[in-house]
Amino acid sequence: MSMGFPRLTLALALAVSARALATALPVLSDGAGYQGSLVLPVSAQGDGLFSTRISVGTPPQDLWVTVDSGSSFLWIPERSQLKDMTMFSDTFNPNRSSTVKTGEPVIFDHDDGPQAEGVEVEDSVSLGDALVPQAPMMLVNFAEDTTKRTGILGLVMRRELPPMSVWDPFGDLTSSPTVGTPPVGNFFDFFFLANPSVQRTYRLEFGAENPQIVIGDSLEAGVRRLASPWPDQTDLWYVAVRAISFTGGSGRDWNWDFNDMFAYGAPALMDSGSAGIRLSHTLFERAKMAMPRECVSTVLGNLECACPDGVDKAGFPTLSISFESFDNSRYLGLDTGSDHIVCVTPSSYVTQQSKSPVCSVAIIDGGENEKNVLGGVEAIVLGVPVFKATTVTFDWNARVIGVGPHPKSLFDVEADGAPQQLTRTEWPSTEGGYEAATVVPVKAQTPEKCPCADPKNWWHTGKRLSPPRIALVLAVAFSISVYVFVAHSPNAEWIRELAGRGSQNDTVSHRAGAQRLPTNGQFMEMPPRYRE
Repeated sequence: MSMGFPRLTLALALAVSARALATALPVLSDGAGYQGSLVLPVSAQGDGLFSTRISVGTPPQDLWVTVDSGSSFLWIPERSQLKDMTMFSDTFNPNRSSTVKTGEPVIFDHDDGPQAEGVEVEDSVSLGDALVPQAPMMLVNFAEDTTKRTGILGLVMRRELPPMSVWDPFGDLTSSPTVGTPPVGNFFDFFFLANPSVQRTYRLEFGAENPQIVIGDSLEAGVRRLASPWPDQTDLWYVAVRAISFTGGSGRDWNWDFNDMFAYGAPALMDSGSAGIRLSHTLFERAKMAMPRECVSTVLGNLECACPDGVDKAGFPTLSISFESFDNSRYLGLDTGSDHIVCVTPSSYVTQQSKSPVCSVAIIDGGENEKNVLGGVEAIVLGVPVFKATTVTFDWNARVIGVGPHPKSLFDVEADGAPQQLTRTEWPSTEGGYEAATVVPVKAQTPEKCPCADPKNWWHTGKRLSPPRIALVLAVAFSISVYVFVAHSPNAEWIRELAGRGSQNDTVSHRAGAQRLPTNGQFMEMPPRYRE
């Protein structure tokens, strides 16, 4: 989903305004549905997001949809109103489908007015070889946000939550009685009910040689589960970030430890529908100092930097993110400090513009500090650059997000018939299908060496235990104890005499003009003489 649409506000407006499908029940397919894991190839769009291909209606109409982990519904642009949405390339014509059912009009409300208008519809949807006979979707015929090029495939499955405060990472913390309303139009609720043999898990591999989504994966291969202290407040993919840092670039290295101020760190939204990493204005300005000096801010809130020799030689830093691990423990308020560090290299968040010596940096200024706070806690959005740098997983039953190593495709790129990466430089029409897209050969790439640093502060850690700080405190305490014992304890008098005798002998032997007494000759020891 584009950056202009706040996810939660949009979903709440959808839950209130949409009524036609509120009581609709999923229609199960014949048999047990799809068996095993479902692999969906994805393609990078021109706006930095990733999309996959779905088929809607009878006969099927092929559409590109953006994979959005920050949304819960399926958004499809309508062909009949293409003149109002000139940026859309793939649209759906309901008049050509014999199985479509039309619901009531829907208006997506935003703080400054309506953003999109459309109607609710039900129709058959195919994801790869998996079929949903009757799935809800939003058929949009007008949108003020003209930067969108495709529809939206929301991965979030919402639950019925009690009334509580609305978690909006870029707005005020407000209370709404509509949060407890069961939302409608959650596409993947219908998908998993129609295909019960598929496990309710996602694995997103945007950085693989062949980018893909795996639905129903066992999530056992090297996945590190992350903690989320807010599972009862939101269904969105929030994780706890302990600290972030930018190191290894031509600018100034810096880090920010959120545990110093907030016990549970900063809530970070894992959002594949955001093309960049959104920080508060304060953090953005600090991140800017770590970039090359030639970087300037743009009207879109990101950075543009001169890179005539390419991204690798421009001096961009490496972003390190410390996540709280799921196995972390707290005792009497003390945090044991278990974490997992993800390394985001420049190739994941910096893109060189076509035929230009200028690079675009996907680090975005989210605005003033008070607009980036959840109940007094700093919030950030981790978009596509993080999804390209690591494997991201989600287990719906356990409500746990995980990250893995640098993604490796499940496909054999050297095998005959292996799928190729689709580059969305030319946007195919609905009739054109896959063949109308520009296809480029996939080049096997080795993940670049990542000089990943630990972003956590070793001294200012709040309630988090820090082994270096503990070691330093113990060393200082031990040194003070030794000094007090040697200097003042009666039991250490022999140590003081030994130290004093050695110091006196050393002073005598090095005194100017002094001569060393012979050690192998005869001499007479004189008795001490006392003054009368």
